[in-house]
Amino acid sequence: MATLIGTAERDGKLSTADLMGKFVPQWASNPKTNNITMETVMRHCSGRYYDAVADFVTPQTKDDQTAYSIGLPQAHPPGTVDQYNQMAYQTLQQVFELSTKTGIQDASKKELYTPMQFESATIWQEKGFFTGVPQKHPLVYGGVTTSCPDLARFGHLWLNQGTWVNRTVFTKAFYDKAMSQPTYSFGKARRYGNWGGPPSIKSEGLGRQIVVFNPTNGIVLTRVGSEVTTAFKPSDFIDKVMAAIKDPMLRGRPEDWIVAH
Repeated sequence: MATLIGTAERDGKLSTADLMGKFVPQWASNPKTNNITMETVMRHCSGRYYDAVADFVTPQTKDDQTAYSIGLPQAHPPGTVDQYNQMAYQTLQQVFELSTKTGIQDASKKELYTPMQFESATIWQEKGFFTGVPQKHPLVYGGVTTSCPDLARFGHLWLNQGTWVNRTVFTKAFYDKAMSQPTYSFGKARRYGNWGGPPSIKSEGLGRQIVVFNPTNGIVLTRVGSEVTTAFKPSDFIDKVMAAIKDPMLRGRPEDWIVAH
């Protein structure tokens, strides 16, 4: 979703500095929410209400998670609490579609899958997780079905600071904003999509699906598979794979590796 927001900012349709009330009228008319910016939503410090049930369980029973997320109360002033919040992020679906007049699925094909030559039938989740309830909108806080190589394309895109071959998917200025430390004390590691911190910047999804890019050594790695035990630590996984890439003695069989140049 952060990548799509970058394409909209590239075209002047929006800015991450915009007030959310510009696209969510209910928030513009409420003094508790009228100063929420896209920046604080994307860095997970918008102050929107959060508890585990309200953020993931209850939404899966709804057919419009965007409307549900917009209707949740404001718990804290924006920029004062660091809290990963999927429902706050879901509101970006409405922001993007209102600003660009383009659906999430169509925009993803136009801006990402086709020009970046995706090999798999990549698509956004449009049913409730675990419940299967049909959704009015794609679930933009997660739920993209894709392959390891195509997920790695996202990593390469961010590694290349928004450029794919000779095409600007999002600008260097957008990349710099995403990777910069905010002036406020919250959301410092939330790099427009929960990308974490250097040297290996990662995005981790449900079931420990991972895409990592390392600007220092130019390596991108992904993991897509079944759920793993709680003993699985993404940092250990990243360190071991990085070591194996750099040390031929640790690689095992060549046929077990895909090396992209």
